[in-house]
Amino acid sequence: MFQNLRTNSQIYILHKDSNPRVETGIVTSVSAPVPKFPVPPGFNPMQEMVVDVVARVNGQDITYQKLPANTDIADFGNNGQIILSSSRDAMNAEIASMKQKSLDIVNSVDYHK
Repeated sequence: MFQNLRTNSQIYILHKDSNPRVETGIVTSVSAPVPKFPVPPGFNPMQEMVVDVVARVNGQDITYQKLPANTDIADFGNNGQIILSSSRDAMNAEIASMKQKSLDIVNSVDYHK
């Protein structure tokens, strides 16, 4: 889970653009979990908690904001082209899913012709 990351933990970044690639980064800081949306005082609904993670990737510090605190993997950005994971197994599952989806598309070309 992103809230359990500590300084020097490893984080995995999958870029799902025209040239898919995985990068690893080293966490430099993690904020305390906060509610995703502000709530009025005295009103305490159960809502999603988020954290901000700063990681050193390829020599640059990059801030990933509002990651779900209680998950191991999340989309980042508006277009979902970047997937972040605190777990190697979760990232491997995402890559396997992406590969299977591509294979299904390639194998269905003859059917659609």
